[in-house]
Amino acid sequence: MVSRMWLFGLILGIPLLGLAVAEGIQAYFNSELRSVIRKQYPNADQAAIAQITLDRICEKPDAGLRDICGTNANLNLMSAGAVGAGALGLVLLLAIRVAGSIARKRRRLLLYLFKPGLYLTAVVLIVLVMIHAALAITAIYYGESALIASPLR
Repeated sequence: MVSRMWLFGLILGIPLLGLAVAEGIQAYFNSELRSVIRKQYPNADQAAIAQITLDRICEKPDAGLRDICGTNANLNLMSAGAVGAGALGLVLLLAIRVAGSIARKRRRLLLYLFKPGLYLTAVVLIVLVMIHAALAITAIYYGESALIASPLR
């Protein structure tokens, strides 16, 4: 049981960290954006302000918002990459489990599945290692930047 938990932690740890950092920073940016709008327009409808997000503003960015919209796009990519990496890791584990269950009953099928499955597993693991490295580096970069200073200030 401990080895399975360790395996899931290895497969899902970095994607969950990347997703948490990206979503946390975006929530912080949206909160700061709404705070600035409330200060500039104190009589504005609070329900309308609550609907304002950086994603909506960056659909048609203004030249002055190019930097923050670029950061927001990178954080969206980081979130998508984290979800994709987590899903790919889980699909790989599921595929190994299913192939093992099927091949357990038929020895000839085991011979046919093992070599291609081994190559497929190696390729997917190489891709996952690269995605995890990119996610970890990006999480460190944006996480450190968010802790030191915010681009909205």
